[in-house]
Amino acid sequence: MNQMAMKVGGIVAVLLILAPLPTLQAQSGGTTTGACPQIVEIALATTNQLCERLGVNQACYGHVLVDALPQDHVPPERFSFTREGDIAELLDLKTIRLSPMDLESGLWGVALMNLRAYMQYASPQPVTFLLFGDVEINNRVEPAPTIQVTVATRTPVNVRLGPSPEVGVIGILQPGQTVTAKARLADNSWLRVALPDSDRVGWTYAANLTTDEDINTLNVVESWAPFYGPMQVFYFRSGVNDAACPESPQSGLLIQTAEGVAEVTLLINEVNIQMSATAYLQAEQGGQMTMSVLDGWAVVEAAGRQQPVFAGTQVSIPLGDDLIPTAPPSPPAPYDLTLFQALPLSLLGSPVTVANPMQVSQISQMLEAVAEAGGVISSATVAAAAESAASGSSPALPPGLDGAAPPGQGGTAPGQGGTPPGQTKK
Repeated sequence: MNQMAMKVGGIVAVLLILAPLPTLQAQSGGTTTGACPQIVEIALATTNQLCERLGVNQACYGHVLVDALPQDHVPPERFSFTREGDIAELLDLKTIRLSPMDLESGLWGVALMNLRAYMQYASPQPVTFLLFGDVEINNRVEPAPTIQVTVATRTPVNVRLGPSPEVGVIGILQPGQTVTAKARLADNSWLRVALPDSDRVGWTYAANLTTDEDINTLNVVESWAPFYGPMQVFYFRSGVNDAACPESPQSGLLIQTAEGVAEVTLLINEVNIQMSATAYLQAEQGGQMTMSVLDGWAVVEAAGRQQPVFAGTQVSIPLGDDLIPTAPPSPPAPYDLTLFQALPLSLLGSPVTVANPMQVSQISQMLEAVAEAGGVISSATVAAAAESAASGSSPALPPGLDGAAPPGQGGTAPGQGGTPPGQTKK
């Protein structure tokens, strides 16, 4: 937590001792909006204090009311997420639902998550999720079977980005070294393995490995299907236009990636999102999902079409009742800065300077810069355009990044068919 959040937590912790929530409700008459600012203040301070011990790939129950269901394979005695301060492993978590603000009872659900998002071209990166108000998330990443494999050659074995000798090497396994295999190609020719020293996942030729376990228990994945960590793929819905007072934010989800790292890929409501940003999301069943980028940048893909999202802009994706996109994302547009004044940004891991709404003329210039930089919308071209806008220089692509998809990957975002790739099928 940052220093500002810690200071707020200390101040309000005193308020909690001197005037607990029932007393505040009684003073406000319960049904008036006078309780609303105090509910928000107490909820955020409680979350800040109780979630300090939150670890990697874990969720924290910040403020009442939060209901959670475990994955089907998790025994009830191993899962406890019923009161403020409880911690749960993300792999054990199936569904989490938060309460909208109730002025009479003082309920307003807040939950915090820390995850490590796996990436194809870099080590896993930390991502923070902050959920508040009328929000529900259904985790679509389930534990997959694994086996232990051992290098059977007398010389080192390469681990590559993809299952092909033509692609780059990301690691080396030594003769006799044992690692965890997480998936396989349909013909069992290549295995996806975890690199123990770098916490990355890559591919190695199966003929170089030996195992006493059944290789056919591994899930079958396509050649360039990404590997997703816990809560990296999920369905999400939220209330909209439901702020109870100016001090209360509308229900939603804040996502923050680590500053200065490569982009993180998430699959939200079957919308492929690459981002290096702090973003605010809302999603209404039968309505739309809106993603506003407060700082940084993102690339959003749905229904076969991509759109960049720059700091100071937002895009919307129409959703069906099943939360699956019914049309491509809208072009980026300026957002309404007043909607973000009450966002609980102090609970995020890094300070956030919310960008001013980008002017329509600026957006047009940025889109032109993206087109000129690479000819296609990609994380590289959007990042280059965003950097050029900040510096006032001409956009230039980072060396070796031209927006092209890896060999065999094609242009369709993974998971558009409704099943997270490589996680559940055999």
